[in-house]
Amino acid sequence: MTPDFLLVHREGARRFSNLENVSHFSFITCLRHVVIVDPDSLASFEAEIETGDVLLAGEEAYAFLLEVICGLRSPLLGETEVYGQFKNAASSFTVPATPWGGLVSRTFKNLFEDAKKIRQAHLEDLGSQSYGSILRRELKGLSRVHVIGSGHLVQEILPWIAKDGTSIVIHCRDLAKAEKSLGELAAKVELVSLDERRSLAAAEAVIVAAPVSAKWLRAWLPESAPLKTIVDFRADSATDRFAHAVNDRAIVLDLPELLGRLNTNQTLLQERKRGALDAIEASVAARARHVEYRPFGWDDVCA
Repeated sequence: MTPDFLLVHREGARRFSNLENVSHFSFITCLRHVVIVDPDSLASFEAEIETGDVLLAGEEAYAFLLEVICGLRSPLLGETEVYGQFKNAASSFTVPATPWGGLVSRTFKNLFEDAKKIRQAHLEDLGSQSYGSILRRELKGLSRVHVIGSGHLVQEILPWIAKDGTSIVIHCRDLAKAEKSLGELAAKVELVSLDERRSLAAAEAVIVAAPVSAKWLRAWLPESAPLKTIVDFRADSATDRFAHAVNDRAIVLDLPELLGRLNTNQTLLQERKRGALDAIEASVAARARHVEYRPFGWDDVCA
């Protein structure tokens, strides 16, 4: 793996900004922001790197990405949501016609091949290891659920919480974009603007799946809403808390509390995780030994 494959990782809810003049690929989840940078643009990007951010190159960068998209760095071991998020980001990425663009394209192809093999061999049949399956259990019996956000996480959980005929209202900033991203799922929900709060008068549950603040949530949620459950998927939900500030009767589940309700065989999970990590180490070593012979370099020229 060439050292020209550079990756910068920032954990938490904070995001990199000012990337307009940097040749890069960006991948964002609720827990992290990953930027793959063209070495020629690194000097322009260095000002964005802060204490706590991690710069990786070559084999280390490849191994890290494999761990992320295989769900080994997620609260839910082997979760599929992060793989889908990475796949969507990669498919929408405009690959530049440069040697670096060719490197990124080939690396992504290898990542998907390796991730598929590792998932099939070590990370299938792990039980209730998806946010949707957990939410369905936590929201059982509730008839009206409101969701803040319409991103990939929402797309993953909607089929689960819509199975029991639950009325679902999604609040988002861009209705047209949300309808397009939800596709066929849009017909199963009511899409409204974030400013539309009248329907909250009957809300029994609220799912927070967008990077908003606790202060904003307290102002947004009416005190009179008959809320029974609030599920907070924000990365900083454990520190930027709004528990019981909205409704003393509502159960508030932040991300750590939600994960704590998982009923899984931890011994099995740890064995599977060790097996997957060993497989990643083997995959990285195999990729490092592999040398492509391209006498005319057409892949780089035409990437």
